[in-house]
Amino acid sequence: DRNHIVYPPGFADELRRQIAMLESVVITDDEVEFMQRRCYYIPAWFYTYLKGFRYDRRLVEVSQDAKGHLEIWFEGRWCETILLEVKVLAIVSELYYMMTGLDAAFDYDDFYARSWQKARRMLDAGCVFSDFGTRRRASFDAQDTAVRSMSDCAGSGSDGSGVFIGTSNVYLAMKYDLTPVGTMAHELVCAIAGMYGPQMANHIAMEVWANTYRGALGTFLYDTYGWRIFSLNF
Repeated sequence: DRNHIVYPPGFADELRRQIAMLESVVITDDEVEFMQRRCYYIPAWFYTYLKGFRYDRRLVEVSQDAKGHLEIWFEGRWCETILLEVKVLAIVSELYYMMTGLDAAFDYDDFYARSWQKARRMLDAGCVFSDFGTRRRASFDAQDTAVRSMSDCAGSGSDGSGVFIGTSNVYLAMKYDLTPVGTMAHELVCAIAGMYGPQMANHIAMEVWANTYRGALGTFLYDTYGWRIFSLNF
């Protein structure tokens, strides 16, 4: 934890229990159908892979020192560990508020109202925006409230040219019939750099990215090693 937050006693034990519960999560046919309709650029073989995929608690090591500081390590095949990261981060964030009792003060009506006003200002200003709140959310209900509010606001009309595109949370995108919106993992470029060196990492990653999505997904993060080397590779 880069902020050196002190977590409540027993936090690591409860986190391990929550991670173990992920092993019962499976993808449904309805979810696959939604993704194929909304994210047409993802290769069909990936859904076959997801149907057989199960989370594995053995890939995650959690420890908490005497002062309450938290450490989490992922070790295993990249295709398995990368699918754990966002879920575990979301659990850590929500569990913190639950175990400290801070969640008792949450006012979801206020969350809804403030999210609506933020969305209204962005829509009127011509901004194109989406929700990326899963990893650091105060709770599932907090993110659900924010996405619902922004979706409602976008549906109510606006004088501006702004657009609320959707959310990176696929479940909430499906719940509110929005577009699942994502970018990519910086670690893709980092891993390629580890194998081939940083000078050509962006170039190789862009080629693999374009070939995988056949030009249908043009979002690429440029800031892994800075703008200068990215612009030269680009």
